Amino acid sequence: FRFIVDGKLKIRLPAAAPAILEDIKQNDPENAASNGKKERFCAALLRESEAAFVHTLSALGDGFSVDIIAGGPELARPDRRSQYVFANGRRITDFSMQQALEYGLQGLFPNGVHPMGAIFINIDPKLADFNLHPAKKEARFSCHAEIHHAVSAVLRTFTHRFLREEAGVSRVDSGQWTVNSDRSGRNTSTNEDNKVSTYIADKNLSTVHAPTKLAIPLSTTKNLSTVHAPTKLAISLSTTPSGLHFHGYLFGLFLLVSRGECFYLIDQHAAHELILYNKALKGPIARQPLLVPIRFNADSEEDDRFLSAALPEFEKLGIVVKKAGDTWVIEELPALWRLSDGETVRELLSLREAGGNMMERWAATMACHAAIKDGTHLDGESALKLAERALSLDTQRCPHGRPIMSVITRNELLTSVKRL
Repeated sequence: FRFIVDGKLKIRLPAAAPAILEDIKQNDPENAASNGKKERFCAALLRESEAAFVHTLSALGDGFSVDIIAGGPELARPDRRSQYVFANGRRITDFSMQQALEYGLQGLFPNGVHPMGAIFINIDPKLADFNLHPAKKEARFSCHAEIHHAVSAVLRTFTHRFLREEAGVSRVDSGQWTVNSDRSGRNTSTNEDNKVSTYIADKNLSTVHAPTKLAIPLSTTKNLSTVHAPTKLAISLSTTPSGLHFHGYLFGLFLLVSRGECFYLIDQHAAHELILYNKALKGPIARQPLLVPIRFNADSEEDDRFLSAALPEFEKLGIVVKKAGDTWVIEELPALWRLSDGETVRELLSLREAGGNMMERWAATMACHAAIKDGTHLDGESALKLAERALSLDTQRCPHGRPIMSVITRNELLTSVKRL
């Protein structure tokens, strides 16, 4: 397929080589279809160098299967225009499936940006109705909830493994920390980097192949004519038995710590937020009675039905809600909860959109508002405790998708000033 505008070739999508397709079918028949979709997705929308950050996933259900092409956080987009949904080969509009894509990848993408991807639903025609829209742009599935759950579940599994692998930091017996240049620990110059990452729901989810460099490269700027006032650093000689040194604060936000050959800039708010989030997910969430209960009325019958059905789930979230006539009453909230009454009601009702991610969404909101704020200066001992806990985390992104730290190795620093 070739698309030419004013005599200039804008898009060229060559036909997949039959030999390649046959090789895929013979060596990996289960994923042959999704591999072909990934190839075309990348050719149509991305530069060749970006293909390494695209992943294929699959999910199976009763009467349907789903192939998912998902871009990693390296390919974040400012809007949802790069999200596509197909049913039996026909592109459709289905905001709930886009929602499943977003919920499943929650934690990888910071607020304000969105994942790119495509969801290919293959469904028994008896379970689908395409006659809802004159142009067949919409579809109704009799197993819609099951498809939504399958998509978000396999994406959540991928997200959790991605975050663990992305950390790239492992402790060794000497008490030092080493940083891998990619999540698999291989040299990023090999052809292995372009291997398709495939995740099959309820099957083997043990392999991840996609390069991500944890350390932030030091790049030169074009204009160095502006001189900024020096940043004041609070110098401290605090050190832990494991060799972690606390050097002070930068911009009232970053903890500056080092150990062995690595120097860490830790976002204290994001790190504390992730620690509180993980603690909430492990449960139980401590709650406290409200001196003045929060009373409110649901705006719709849907909200009323949701609140009534979700009461058992609310207790797991540290919330006690009861109905008194036509009024709902919040009697208890988590001890860490920091939002106002109006914000609390809005957050509670918004959980109706969270699907199976109710706990994750509530915990993320609670942790964000309870975490240490920018500009709060900890003493050396407290800062070291926070830094040690941050470095021991399995993942290195806060619940909203932002990295909690940047790492610079000694060799990278020496290379940046031409000493290596």
